Amino acid sequence: MNHEMLIRGGTVLTVDPELGDLPRGDVLVRDDRIVAVGPDIPAAGAQVVDATDMIVMPGLVDTHRHLWQSATRQIAADWTLGQYAERMLGVIGPRFTAEDVYIADLMGALECLNGGVTTVLDWSHIMNTPEHADAAVHGLADSGMRAVFAYGSPKSPAAKWYASDLTRVAGTYCSSKDQLLTLALASLGPEFSSVQETVEDVRLARELDIPTSLHVGAGMLGQRRAVTRMARSGLLGPDIVYVHCNTCTDEELRLIAESGGHASISPRVEMQMGHGYPATGRLIAAGSSPA
Repeated sequence: MNHEMLIRGGTVLTVDPELGDLPRGDVLVRDDRIVAVGPDIPAAGAQVVDATDMIVMPGLVDTHRHLWQSATRQIAADWTLGQYAERMLGVIGPRFTAEDVYIADLMGALECLNGGVTTVLDWSHIMNTPEHADAAVHGLADSGMRAVFAYGSPKSPAAKWYASDLTRVAGTYCSSKDQLLTLALASLGPEFSSVQETVEDVRLARELDIPTSLHVGAGMLGQRRAVTRMARSGLLGPDIVYVHCNTCTDEELRLIAESGGHASISPRVEMQMGHGYPATGRLIAAGSSPA
């Protein structure tokens, strides 16, 4: 038997140009799919959720969050980017056990859900061991949210087992793209590693048919011209998410847009840590739709 849930009588923000917003409407969910949106939907036998005087809308999507750092909430509230790299990645991260990662990912994912974020890309550069990867996956899965687990190395060069373990995780946990948990590669990119390592990362991700997310234009590191060097290596494409982009040149932003790439901005932390002014307007001018 199908499981049906009817969300009834709410103010429905459909985010659909054809349906528009409904001052009073219903949303019918069957199993894991929304099957109908409209006023007064008949659904005998469905579980009814009374949404009177409430807003019904799609969940928010966070395209870049380091969930393993949820356990250290606000510890970096006054750090620069350099201090973050030195203290979080150099001191705190190496001390994280697999159990620490499980707890932090579960807690961080539940915090997302509590704030209306129902999909997150977890940029997880905390793979101290393969067990850390298993723990992160289980934390995300146990939360029940939709997540893209972006598997990353905490340092350059990556451990020798890094590539083979990413392949293991792909085959063990992410055999289908039609599931709540899917996989990406969190590459350190040319600003935090080398171009050759980035080439190897992107090549591996494409072999596994998963997207790659990497940081570019992060403050003074942007002078390394990551996007330009990636373009010369033939790496740009629609399967790459470029995070921050603050000090990328306008030409680099154009290269991202023309290649079909995606941009993810983090305005608050960028302004705080010294990445530079958020690139939102310049990205839009270049033809991107930043998240």
